[in-house]
Amino acid sequence: MKTKHQQLMKKFILTFLAFIVCSCASNTLDEIQSENTPPVQKITAKVAQQYDIFLVAGQSNTHYGYGYDKNIDTTDPDIFQMGRFYPSDKQIIVASEPLHHWTAAPTNIGFALTFAKNYKKYSIKEDRKVLLIPCGYGGTTIEQWSKGMLLYNDAVQRTLKALNENPGSIIKGILWHQGEFNVGYTNYTTNLDKFISDIRNDLGNPNLPVVLGGMVPFWTDQYDIRKIQQENIKNTPKRVQKTAYVDPTVPFVITKSNNYFDDIHYDANGQRELGIRYYNQYKTLE
Repeated sequence: MKTKHQQLMKKFILTFLAFIVCSCASNTLDEIQSENTPPVQKITAKVAQQYDIFLVAGQSNTHYGYGYDKNIDTTDPDIFQMGRFYPSDKQIIVASEPLHHWTAAPTNIGFALTFAKNYKKYSIKEDRKVLLIPCGYGGTTIEQWSKGMLLYNDAVQRTLKALNENPGSIIKGILWHQGEFNVGYTNYTTNLDKFISDIRNDLGNPNLPVVLGGMVPFWTDQYDIRKIQQENIKNTPKRVQKTAYVDPTVPFVITKSNNYFDDIHYDANGQRELGIRYYNQYKTLE
């Protein structure tokens, strides 16, 4: 017959063995779970890039300056454009010459990239990028840019797409160059002023800065009727608030080595100079 002491020892041994078995089972379960459970991944929310957006619109002098130079007309990692051509239509891509205007030409450039480089250097805030929306179309009239027309709708839709898909982005201004095709049109200023009012309203800012460029001086000076058109463009700030005029004769006259060759267009050097002047005039509206 077992003594009381032997019975207590038996209970102790059984309890100890049960503890060991449970501990081993628990450890084994932990190992199994560890082997079959993927590691916890930290999820970091992607912060949307914020852009300062500039719409570039008008005729061919937005982009038709012959004389592209790969050593001068370089890209910048902080300057982008909305693409137009396959496979980047309506996608944000690096801004490289030629920008994706409707009638872009492989060896021709415009003023917008030089403008953007100056804007980045002197005006942009930290962590923001520049986004250009190129919409120039050679040989177009102001009537073709009126509200409801193809070119107008395209410019507005592309700009709104950029704003809607990139929260925190802001439309900062319109860089406009047009007027050659409308020389002699008596209602030009009325249509131009209405275009500015309409597109400002459709982009949600009735005070949106608009910078307008003057036509090639040599071409303009050939006929008085062209000079009148130049004055129409130049006097826009007297008619419409928050607009500025880029004078191609100040601080010096923009010319070409052969002014008779493609006389209606600025060359690449002239476009780069225009880009600087566009920026300087834009600063007066900030």
